Amino acid sequence: MNSLIFLLFLINQPGPLQKMFLRRNPELIIRALAMEPRVQEKVGLSEDEINFFKDIYFETRKTTERIKSEIRLREIELEEVMQSEKIDFDKAEKLIKELGDLNTELRLNQIRSFRKIYEELGEKRFNEIREKLKEIKPERRFPGSKR
Repeated sequence: MNSLIFLLFLINQPGPLQKMFLRRNPELIIRALAMEPRVQEKVGLSEDEINFFKDIYFETRKTTERIKSEIRLREIELEEVMQSEKIDFDKAEKLIKELGDLNTELRLNQIRSFRKIYEELGEKRFNEIREKLKEIKPERRFPGSKR
C-alpha cells in the first residue's frame, strides 16, 4: 500500500522533476539518483545509497526492457493476425489479453522497485530524499534554452 501511495505521489508531484513525474516514468527518478552526481550531491546520498540505487536502477531497467521486448513481439504478432487474409479473431483476442497482462507487469515492476527503495531506506530517509528532490532545479542543456 505504501508503494502505491508513493507512486501516486511521484506521478502528481509538482516541482523541478515534474517532467519525470508527468511522463510517469519512475525509472528516470531512480536513474537520476543512481547516475547523476549533481542529484546525488544535492540529495546527500551516501556511497552505500548510491550503490543501492544503481542496483535497483539496472535491475529495473533490465526487467523493463525484457517486458517491452515481449510487448513489441506481441504487437507484431497481432498486426500479422489482423493483416492476414482470414482473420483469426480468437488469436487476436488472446494476443490483446497478453498485451494487457504485459503492460500490467510493466507497471507492477516499477511499483516493486519503489517498494524495495522504501523498505531499504525506511520512511524517514525516504521522506528526506523526497523533500530534497523537490528542491533540485533542472539544468539547462544549452545556453539560452528554456525548459
